[in-house]
Amino acid sequence: SEGEKARLHPLNVSQVLDGLMQSFRIQAAEKDINIKAEIAHSLPEITANVAMVEDLFGNLISNALKYTPSGGKITITADTESDGRLCCRISDTGIGIPKENMPHLFSEFFRAENAKEFTEEGTGLGLVIVKEILDRLSGTIRINSQAGQGTEVCLLIPAAGERPPRPANGAEEPQYLHGRNDRRAAEPSLQTTVAEGCCTRAPPLARCL
Repeated sequence: SEGEKARLHPLNVSQVLDGLMQSFRIQAAEKDINIKAEIAHSLPEITANVAMVEDLFGNLISNALKYTPSGGKITITADTESDGRLCCRISDTGIGIPKENMPHLFSEFFRAENAKEFTEEGTGLGLVIVKEILDRLSGTIRINSQAGQGTEVCLLIPAAGERPPRPANGAEEPQYLHGRNDRRAAEPSLQTTVAEGCCTRAPPLARCL
């Protein structure tokens, strides 16, 4: 039933990612983009449902494909963080995000100027949806990007039973980092912390590019 599909329950993310990757590999091949997924054999289950996880990763991977030119690379990794949380990264060698646009990424209908120049496709709602889903999952998102070099999105989601999902209005502020090669570089006005605590057990960034 629709009610059962919407219910949150312990979910194996790797199975959902495997299904998504089948269609995204076809899209990537059409654009001559090298896409790969490095999914750990044993991942913690999270409290979610299939539709939420498909929307979460579908929007992020779709963005990476949309804004990565032909010949580029996209890497999706999933592993277990040292504190037991699910850690996922989506890295690309795309057009990146200008520094001045970073604080506006989760505003409805916002699109960076270089994104609008690169393609007319896009509504400016993808990251808004991502943020809403992560709020429900008690998760966090950190974005590390530099114009002309690419973007890395890092998600941290509590394992099932570790932290109850938030109500719809229980939001946590996203974090933004600018400069892929300087993990200390952050927007002070956003009170952003550096990303050393994000996916500390995941492969180093160099492996993802």
